[in-house]
Formats: sequence, C-alpha cells, structure tokens
Amino acid sequence: TVTREQVENVQRDTFGFSMPSLPSIAMPRLGGESEDGQIDEITYAITDVDRDAYGKVIVTLENGQVWRQTDSGRTPRNPEAALIKRAALGSYMMKLDGSRAIRVRRVE
Repeated sequence: TVTREQVENVQRDTFGFSMPSLPSIAMPRLGGESEDGQIDEITYAITDVDRDAYGKVIVTLENGQVWRQTDSGRTPRNPEAALIKRAALGSYMMKLDGSRAIRVRRVE
C-alpha cells in the first residue's frame, strides 16, 4: 500500500509540472492542500539564483527544482527562501523572502 508520506513526497517533487497521466489519489486535507488533496504551496530554501539575459530570475531550490520568472516583477537580491503557490489557470506565483509575488514556471 502507498503511505500518506509517500503520496505527499511525490506531490512535492512534482509540484509545478502537469501530470495528466497520473491518477489523482484521494487523501485527507493537510495544511497547504486544496479540496482535491493536491498541494497548493511549497516552501524551500534557495540554493542558487541566476538571471537570464533579460534580467529575469532563475531560482534553484534545495530539492533540485528550478523555477524561471515569467513576468517583469522586481525581485530581492540574494533571497534565502521561496514560497510557491498555485495561481489561476495553472500558473504559479513565487514570493522570495516574503517580497511581492512574481509569476513563475517550473523548468526542471
């Protein structure tokens, strides 16, 4: 059988990717989850921050996920933590050290 911890680990690792081929697993609500049992937000320490040629940030989290800024919002220098939340229409918003949210997409 699959444990609750295993399901949560898979959801955290795949957060930000569209996985239509995986069946949804009905689980009781935990903090940070939506009504359908999916995780709505994650928080991780940042291991690396780069900027692309257009000045947009590319953030690498401690779990290996890489997120790229898609809007033109301003970001703090040398952030230490990222909070990423689901937003409308399958998009995601990231707060770096509690700053204003920027729109992002997961690239790795």
